[in-house]
Amino acid sequence: MTESTVRSNGRRWCGVFLGAAVAGLLVHLVLTTVAWAQVTVGQADIATFRSIKEMVAFDAAHQNIATVQTPFLPTDFGQYAASKAVVSSASGRSGRAGVGAAPIPASVPAAGPLQCDGFSQTAPVVGNHFPPEPHAAIGANHIGQVVNSAIRFGTKALTGACPTNKTVINLSLAAFVGYVAQPLFNPRILYDLVYNRWIVSVEAMPESPTVQHHFIMVSNSADPTLGFLKTDINITNFAGMNNFWDYPQIGYDEEAISLTGNVFNSVPTYVTSLVIFFAKHRLYAGLNFEFCAFSGNPFNVGTIAPNIVLDQGPYTTLATANVGASQIRVYKFNGTSRVCPDFEGSDDTLTTMFFPPQAEQPGSGACPNANCLDTLDGRFQNAGTQFGEPALPPFLPVRFWQVRTDEDTSTVPFLPTPLTYKINADALSLDESCQVFATTNSFDFNPSIVANTAGTMFLTWSATDPVAPFNAAVVLNGKKDADICPTLDLTGTRAVTSAAPLTGNPSAGHQAWGTYSSVTLDPADTTKAYGTNEYIAPSGLSWRTWLFNMSNP
Repeated sequence: MTESTVRSNGRRWCGVFLGAAVAGLLVHLVLTTVAWAQVTVGQADIATFRSIKEMVAFDAAHQNIATVQTPFLPTDFGQYAASKAVVSSASGRSGRAGVGAAPIPASVPAAGPLQCDGFSQTAPVVGNHFPPEPHAAIGANHIGQVVNSAIRFGTKALTGACPTNKTVINLSLAAFVGYVAQPLFNPRILYDLVYNRWIVSVEAMPESPTVQHHFIMVSNSADPTLGFLKTDINITNFAGMNNFWDYPQIGYDEEAISLTGNVFNSVPTYVTSLVIFFAKHRLYAGLNFEFCAFSGNPFNVGTIAPNIVLDQGPYTTLATANVGASQIRVYKFNGTSRVCPDFEGSDDTLTTMFFPPQAEQPGSGACPNANCLDTLDGRFQNAGTQFGEPALPPFLPVRFWQVRTDEDTSTVPFLPTPLTYKINADALSLDESCQVFATTNSFDFNPSIVANTAGTMFLTWSATDPVAPFNAAVVLNGKKDADICPTLDLTGTRAVTSAAPLTGNPSAGHQAWGTYSSVTLDPADTTKAYGTNEYIAPSGLSWRTWLFNMSNP
């Protein structure tokens, strides 16, 4: 088993002074005058190789694998509780004003032929794990999907529905990783468009006050059936003894894999977030290597999301939506393949942010109540997309695309509504923000986004509508860069709609919903995107996942 170790005298402090203000185009910059980043140096040992044959044998030998319903941990418990406690009266309901009056995008994505069920809660390999936390990616010849307790790969189908795909891997996460000491959860899957490798990130519940595992699995090639290299990190060495590592996200740039996540103490109270870069050239070769974990100020304002960097830009950005302060904090690093990348600093752009209210289901009554769906705390739930090389023709600034769930305060009741963000990281300005929703009265949440180098963005999110009415649906949409927001009403297309509302899975006074979805670019044609989201089985007591693709040439 490989494991990270913290070297003696490995803690050091890095001070960064940010001394120049840059005027934003739509918003202005708030300077972080002094940022004291705590940097912890660790070492990952030589990776272990796991063949598919070994994984299948492991699954056969471990039929009763423990699962756990993982609670959602907000980074600000007080603000989160207050936002969910607001009573929204359905009397005198007024929906979004002017829906349909704004310009229609000149080009929106068309749903592709891949529209069908993926994993379901009742599938034997899933083990009835709740909630699902669905994530998926598309590779050169395969599509991969993970949920909280299982992983599946099938051959890529550009035509036809899922039954035409040949499943080549269908395993519990425990068998895939080779670990059963504690339940596994919060999985993410990516396909590296540069090196043609699959990357799977998954964490385990703590074994003890000093041990909590985080696994990074990397395929040997574009073909997942040829096996994976496993790197095992004891994340407690960086999160701290008796602390809990939660909500990890992964991204990448040309040089490194980026890993972020939140740290909570035993109360639980949010302590900080971690940012780690793993050098690709050593990780992909299964070699041992050193790396640094950044934490403390300015990484302690909320959930940090990495980006997928599509080019050789001058630096790599990460971002957090600091909802309580109505700020997007942008972090910049370069030299990410080094043991300790250069942290260039962080700055905040001012915008207007709200915590989203709960989502009302048909027949549930005004929220909050036990039948409303959780819409989380307004964080960036998935990796964004970055590209831009200002020093090279056509001299494009570094930009990144992100999305989060906000609150539309112009409606009665207030409606959770995703907002997209196109951020100019050079000027530290918000270039564009789009409000997206399904219908006039829909409750919209759980979004993910990807953009290609033409600025075409693809989106998926979840929506319910108690007026139309319709139960939880998987919604798809997007636009080309030339379609201007915020004058644009970006309404979505329902790919699949639940036959029943979600019931029987309450958590903290509401129905627990998965905390992320995904949408990724097709490496063969980046005008196409593939992804996954969740909906509810006809019984109303369990979930299903939906796999989809869409295109916008």
